Order: sequence, then C-alpha cells, then structure tokens
Amino acid sequence: MRLGIDSHRRHFGCDPAGFWIPECAYSVGLENLLESEGVRYMLIDGTALPNGLPSTYAYLAGSSHVSAIARSERAHRNVWDEVSGYPTDGAYIDSTKYYHSSGLYYWRVTGLDVPIENKEVYEPKAAQRRALEHARHFIDEVTEELVSSPPPAAAASGNATPLPIVLASYDTELFGHFWREGPYWLEVTLRSLAQCEGLVLTTPFVYLTENASAAGTSLKETTWGTNRDHSTWLNESTAWMWDELCRAQNKLFELSSLRGQGEHYDRALAQAVREILLLESSDWPYMVAKDRAKEYSIERFTAHSERFRRITGALERGEPEQLGPELAEIEESDNIFQQIDLDTVFGSGDAFGGRK
Repeated sequence: MRLGIDSHRRHFGCDPAGFWIPECAYSVGLENLLESEGVRYMLIDGTALPNGLPSTYAYLAGSSHVSAIARSERAHRNVWDEVSGYPTDGAYIDSTKYYHSSGLYYWRVTGLDVPIENKEVYEPKAAQRRALEHARHFIDEVTEELVSSPPPAAAASGNATPLPIVLASYDTELFGHFWREGPYWLEVTLRSLAQCEGLVLTTPFVYLTENASAAGTSLKETTWGTNRDHSTWLNESTAWMWDELCRAQNKLFELSSLRGQGEHYDRALAQAVREILLLESSDWPYMVAKDRAKEYSIERFTAHSERFRRITGALERGEPEQLGPELAEIEESDNIFQQIDLDTVFGSGDAFGGRK
C-alpha cells in the first residue's frame, strides 16, 4: 500500500485523496493504515457494509476519518456480470473466436451456450444499436437506484443531509479488451448523463467535498470475488502458490539486515522486493482458479519465484556482485517501481519496521 502511495506522489507530485482497494479486498483496520498516509477515502464492495445500510451514501470507516464509498452492485451487475452483463449480449463481438491467420474478429457472441463453431457473423451496426439501448438502460437503472434510495443515517458532526450517490467503478480493461464495444457504450452513456436533469456526474473526491459521510460504521471483511470472500484467489488449486509466496516473503525479511551493506546488496534486495510484488499479483491465482490462461499464469508465477531464489541465494552467500549481467537482465524484464525505497519496505527503524 505504501509503495503504491509513494509511487503516486512521485508521478503526480501530490498525495492521493483516495484508494481503490485491490480486488475490493477490505480487512478490518485497513482504514487506519490509509489514514496514516493521508488518504481521505477508499472504494469498497457493497458487501462490506453492515446489513441494511445502502451503498448510496458514504460512511466513515470504524473510528477513522477515512470515508468508505461502496460500489453499486446494480451498476456492476448490469455491466460486468458474466452471465447477464451487457458484454454477454449476442450482438456484440466475440473476443474468444478469431481468424488465426490475421487475428481479426469476425464473429459475434450469438448466445452464451452457442458452441464456438456455430457463432454468427458480427454486424457492427446492430452492435452499435445495442450499445445505445444498453446506455439508455444503464441510465434508467442509475436513476431508479438514486430515486429509491432510503433516507441516510445521521451525518457525522451534525452536517447537512447528504445526497445519494451511485458509484459505478470498473477495471479499464473491460472497455475495449473484454468488451470491444465498451468504449462506444461508455462515451454514449457519459454524454447522455451529462445532459440529464437531476443527475450530476462527479468523482468521489468532489462528492465528499460537498456531502458529509455518515458516522463511524464497522465494515465487514469482504472482496468483490465470486463469493464476496477470498475463495476466488485462495482455494485448493492455488494453495501451493500461497505457500511459495509465504516462504519468499519470510526469506526477504530474513535478509533485511543486509540492507545498507553496499550498492550490490541494496540493488539485489530492491530487485528481490520487485519479484515479491510480482508474485503477489492477484492475477496469477485468479487465472489458475478460473482456468483462464492457466498455464501462462503458472509460468509467470514460477519464473518470478525462480528469479527471487537466484537473487536471494547470492545474497545469502554474500556474493550479490556475482549476479552481474543476470541481475541487469532481470531488472530490465521486471522493472516495476524502479525507484523503490527499501525504507518503505522494511521500515526505517528496526529490521521489520512493524510492517512484516
């Protein structure tokens, strides 16, 4: 979390106001870490809210001053549900079937249960008309959610009653990658919303500037995974990955005492940290569990694990300089967080900085 915030400061020259929790994986107390870094709000899954609380308002998380805004389940389901979401419509282009000689896509979804060999030819104008209809449907759904929102709980510190909000948040790869017509749908939807009376397009930061959050609320541990828990990533098929990751994390912190013993040591440690961060990517267990490019994800995970072992092996032998060109090659391949701060990783006081 701190590495992400440091990266934001470095690239944008300011503190981030908000934090979209990866996979909406909230755990109790996370708001305190965010508050310590100056973060004002976080985006969560609606299932983190206690029963009965609507997602159409912001809430202070626990005893902190960090506001929690829950994504709209309705807005999410309409756009991204793998069975009923807009991209599953038969008129849209099928991203799973393409002409192998050119890589071009000629077929449409046709139907969820239609075998790939029976897919029908894609018709761009028909898909465009469907995107217009879906934009209209989305706006109607948002309007209904706002209008039917129950009265909010008392705002913190006696502030004025806040207006309801619908948080529609999606991974950007949905638009264009998974859903080829997605960018067109998004353009039509945003342009139409901008002209709607009574509806205002906004951002969480602007909304919280104008509307108070409800008093402190105890949130529940949750994710936006299939069962709204950790099972999408942590299950029998991925248990070996978590075991390997845990061993690597422990090894990294065992070697933290080598920090500051010279340029070769710090350089190797920094790259070992990068390999850990890449091992921690939630994509790998997700792809294994969902059997989506499973072999590729295992290959990537295994490669980062092996690179980590080679680097830490040299550190344990006291020979980081022997990595030479091999380390340079790994640095070029896995170059995330190029200006990584080891103090952020290990803490600037004791070896673990209380952050293990």
